Amino acid sequence: MVTPGATMQDPVESDARPAQTRGTKLLRIVMRALSAFLVTGLLVVGGCAPLPVTFYVGDSGVGRLSYNTCSLGAVPEGLVVERGGVEVLADIRPRGDNEVVQLRFDIGHGHQVRLATRDITADPRDGSAPRTGMIEAIDLFDRADPDGWKENAARRAGLRAPGILMDDSQPPPLATGLRPVLTVRHYWVASALATGHAKVLWLQLPALDVDGGLVVFPPIRFERHTRVLIAPVNC
Repeated sequence: MVTPGATMQDPVESDARPAQTRGTKLLRIVMRALSAFLVTGLLVVGGCAPLPVTFYVGDSGVGRLSYNTCSLGAVPEGLVVERGGVEVLADIRPRGDNEVVQLRFDIGHGHQVRLATRDITADPRDGSAPRTGMIEAIDLFDRADPDGWKENAARRAGLRAPGILMDDSQPPPLATGLRPVLTVRHYWVASALATGHAKVLWLQLPALDVDGGLVVFPPIRFERHTRVLIAPVNC
């Protein structure tokens, strides 16, 4: 019986999710976050991390794709082509809004080689003009950095007419002392090209003077790829 003047109160609704259920869901969220943190930590401690990698792959029909310890079996360090006793590893790498072409010359025993031309050309073949860059120096130790030659004076050799002679001998000493002894003679050059991350580039290598004879390479097709890889962070 309801007393006159009194108002009826709405019944209190019970919570459809008991405290125990809410606690279980919270625990799951915490465990997921902790698992992700631990996986990331293990990758970092192990020297690896998921990284988006953009790279160019040369046409293996005209050469041999080369892989090193940082290639992960997926990203080649470059395409190797051979002419007249000289192997050239050609590589195109994105840099900023454009690309850098890096070339490594490996000189066969007994051969003497000079650059017959100093230009490297990449043509997107999309109706625009080919892009050309000039080779200004050769690095005698590792991949050449177009902006780092001043810092690596002990490793590089300036190019003057008729250009540096490349052979399989040890590099000459410097005024400041001997260069590092190299078990394999590599000569690296590089040139920055305003190619704007073109999907496809046709690369024209510089002509070479090999033992007094002219060696010309055919244009090589490179195609741009992007992948997410678990990569060593120190590569």
